[in-house]
Amino acid sequence: MPRQHRRPPPSSAPAHDVATALGAGTGRRIEREAAMRAIFVQIKCEMGHAYRVAREMADTIEELSEMHSTSGQYDLLGKFYLANDQDIGLFVVEKVQTVEGVKDTYTIQTFNAFTATRG
Repeated sequence: MPRQHRRPPPSSAPAHDVATALGAGTGRRIEREAAMRAIFVQIKCEMGHAYRVAREMADTIEELSEMHSTSGQYDLLGKFYLANDQDIGLFVVEKVQTVEGVKDTYTIQTFNAFTATRG
């Protein structure tokens, strides 16, 4: 299981909303709060800089929930929680693409999260 990096919620959202959206480590079905939505961003980095980029994002972008190193065309996959009224494009351009060492990004907007039901 990948190590998850959880950050405090953005100041505009109550802590309960993010804790519920993240499942609060309970292993129970994730409930979606109207105040938050998940996006995934694939990140291509300058050669040899992926781990530094990942660490910098984990330390400086409060909306980041998880960051994974990946194989293929992109080096990293980040999961971010944004307020429903937050502009996705502006967030990616201002917070993700401005990190030194980022060459390219590919953003995936999500709609529903599904988890296994446990007895």
